Amino acid sequence: MSTLNDTTTITPSTDTITQFGINITGDHAYIHRGKAFNASGQVSLAAAAVYSLTLTTPAASSAYVHLRPAFFSSSASYAKMSILEAPVMTAGTAATPTNRNRNSATSATSVYTYNATYTSGGTLVDLYTVGTGGNPTARAGGGVGADAELVLKPATTYLFLIDNPTGGATSNIAWSLFWYEKSRGA
Repeated sequence: MSTLNDTTTITPSTDTITQFGINITGDHAYIHRGKAFNASGQVSLAAAAVYSLTLTTPAASSAYVHLRPAFFSSSASYAKMSILEAPVMTAGTAATPTNRNRNSATSATSVYTYNATYTSGGTLVDLYTVGTGGNPTARAGGGVGADAELVLKPATTYLFLIDNPTGGATSNIAWSLFWYEKSRGA
């Protein structure tokens, strides 16, 4: 038996029938602990239109946010999602992220908004494309996104800028953001 820094005790588990050890991924463990969240939605986006989401991380004293690669799709054609760190923008409408453990009463400490207004700037930290632009989100292969994780800066706003740059096709865009909030040192 071992103990993590966040006072969670780990006890090795064995399947009662096969007697084989049971292991779960880190993401799976954070879901069980009630520390994993997601925010998802969809929008109909005209050609040359953009739509923005934001995720503002809490102070370092509260938690570090570990963002997994976003799920992102487009029904009609090529589209892209840029993740910008600390852009100039106006926050959108606040929404409550979903705790991935539906038995947990823990709320996210990150603030999620949709329909934000991007003005300018920010540091590009990741880019996803779908349609004829390819899909680099698959680059992690069997790593389930763990090797493509972004550990976000504390007390910082991240903008997810969705762009439908096609020449005339309106597209239904869907997204799902997944992250977990890990206590400092845990």
